[in-house]
Amino acid sequence: MLSYVLRRLVRQFAPVIVIASVLIFVLAELLPGDPAAIALGETATPESVAAMRHEMGLDRPLPERYVRWLGSAIEGDLGRSTTGKSVTELITASAPPTLELALIAFTLGNLLGITLGVLAGIHRGGPIDMAIGVFTSLVIAVPSFVSGLVILLVFTVWVSWLPSAGRASLLSSPLEGAKYLVLPTVALSSTVAAVVSRFTRQSIVDVLTNDFIRTARAKGLSGRAVIIRHALKPSMLPVVTIIGVQLGGLIGGSIVIEQVFTRPGMGRLLIGAVNSKDYPTIQAITLLLVSTYIVFNLLTDLLYAWLDPRLRPALGSPG
Repeated sequence: MLSYVLRRLVRQFAPVIVIASVLIFVLAELLPGDPAAIALGETATPESVAAMRHEMGLDRPLPERYVRWLGSAIEGDLGRSTTGKSVTELITASAPPTLELALIAFTLGNLLGITLGVLAGIHRGGPIDMAIGVFTSLVIAVPSFVSGLVILLVFTVWVSWLPSAGRASLLSSPLEGAKYLVLPTVALSSTVAAVVSRFTRQSIVDVLTNDFIRTARAKGLSGRAVIIRHALKPSMLPVVTIIGVQLGGLIGGSIVIEQVFTRPGMGRLLIGAVNSKDYPTIQAITLLLVSTYIVFNLLTDLLYAWLDPRLRPALGSPG
């Protein structure tokens, strides 16, 4: 197992990170405006702008700046923002709200998606299957930021049940924190639930046609026992892949939802960095998102092997 993980890190993680870092660095450089002039303001003199460019290293050749930036990032130094603050400190301060939203939405979305998918698969062709199918089709067709605006309109403007913006800590004030989390969580998790439900339904339908399911039923097992003991685990194999993809994408989705609900987090930090052409912050957040996505893909492969024993010899563990 360890050798497999190391091979994946060398063969997939490292090359993708290098390619992604080049694209991130170059695209950030193509943003209009001079970050030194933006940092100093409209009253800055050409001399002060030139001095700031030298201090920020912007007067060096592009390849040299890239190598220095990537080397520092590998060492854990993400540079300094144009505001003068450490990028690492900015990300550390803004990451908890984003991770909180992403993980809660991921958990809720997958639990709901698997439940709906199993129900739809068991009642294939019936009213329950049709109702779940209509729901998932509608949710998938509507972008999360649009559904977020609709949710805001209904639950904040029309009925005034929940706050529309801000955040409270779940640790210090669980009830207050939950109030601020409900709407963005629903907006973010609904898409996850719809996609996972689709895959789960089809997988359950395929598994229920296998011989071992008919054998289990012939032994007199109840329908619930057949699903839980024999059908659920093998049906999760294709679902695991989409769950891994969803988890990687949820971090990026959280950034969009944070803007809709004016929630503090990495989304607001990234948008502010783009507006001020804060190269180090833009590059660090984007590189972090790419790295997170790749790591989740690796974890998905390992979980897939745990669910399917036939893959374990390939991972270096006993067959």
